[in-house]
Amino acid sequence: MILVEKPPNILPAPACPATRVRIINRLDKTLRVASYDMLTNVLVGETTYNIDSDDKTLLVYWATPESRSLMLAVLEVLDGTTVIERWAQPFIYIPNASVLNLPSSDYDVVYISKVGGVTKFISNTSTAFLDPMCIVVIRKKGYLAIYDGSTKIVEVSGKSAFFELAFQVSRDVARAFANYVDNDNVISVVYKEYTLAEYLGALAYVKQLVNSLRFTNVGTTVYDVEDGYFIVKCRFYADLYSQIDWHRILAVIAGIAGVVAGVLLALASGGVSLPASYSIIIASISMISGTALVMTTLLHESPSDVVKRAEELTLRAIEEINKYKSDLYSYLDTLVAQGRITADEANTVKSYVESITSTAEESIKELNELVKKAYKEGYNKAKAEQLKWIVLSGVGGFIGGLVCRKD
Repeated sequence: MILVEKPPNILPAPACPATRVRIINRLDKTLRVASYDMLTNVLVGETTYNIDSDDKTLLVYWATPESRSLMLAVLEVLDGTTVIERWAQPFIYIPNASVLNLPSSDYDVVYISKVGGVTKFISNTSTAFLDPMCIVVIRKKGYLAIYDGSTKIVEVSGKSAFFELAFQVSRDVARAFANYVDNDNVISVVYKEYTLAEYLGALAYVKQLVNSLRFTNVGTTVYDVEDGYFIVKCRFYADLYSQIDWHRILAVIAGIAGVVAGVLLALASGGVSLPASYSIIIASISMISGTALVMTTLLHESPSDVVKRAEELTLRAIEEINKYKSDLYSYLDTLVAQGRITADEANTVKSYVESITSTAEESIKELNELVKKAYKEGYNKAKAEQLKWIVLSGVGGFIGGLVCRKD
């Protein structure tokens, strides 16, 4: 049996993580301690120890590289060359991280690696470590802050909030997302006209994302920017006192980071001219400044403020959807005029897009009605509890996306 006292978690300094390891009932076997770079699967270092008792305790170290990486710590009990027991756990290695001192020691800090979406939790701490490889979420009751590297994306204090978080995704990644298109006829059009891949791929990715993270979603969109990136916006509601909503926020961020990193690794392993490196992955996804509409009062206590703030987010999403349809439909018409696709093929794509965006608009409008209903019922009945569940229970479908082409 292998028992590890304190498994390596996150290492924010140029050092080798160390811990005590207890090996039971493995007399005369060998313990191998090894560490691997999880991106390249390269062995960084290894050491072996003789197990000379039935209950052996050892202080072991895992080798680390010179620069940031996502590492896999490995312990193996060997009988000759045969592995009879194995233990492994990833850890985040950021040797040049900057230190952020927090006001007290009652904060939870979560590190989400952009490589693989690996998530590490540190509880009851007064320190956070910031590095470009990580998205860092800092939280305590009534407070939430999100950092991408050393950049503060959003910081809120209150009872609850509507968040709008924006992720910048590279065009190469969006093009690979064309594999998420779930309509065979549309796939055939993309196969014929490859320039549609990145735009419809980004749209399909948003549909995939929102379907899997629909719980508190109030509007998710994506649009093209001129410098080779897409912006994916996620708008959702969160109770800043709720452990459930806290973990949902982490799921949104880790889900996006994990999918992007996975696509990049697939491209690299498939022989595509995209090197598998930490710098490439870090540059391919980043969070940009978001907004948070803080709800400092309960829904039934501030109806006009609640309704206004919900509408600010949802109406902005509808504007983006309409912009998407106008720009993409115009591009499809251009492709038809150039003879690159037929009018029927353009209509096939338009129907696919329309099915997503119409559902989006219906759900967005439904949200506003549910907010108003939550207030009206809560106010009339003089309820003392928060009524967010009335709002959230009615948002069943996904909120679709948009892609704006700029030529």
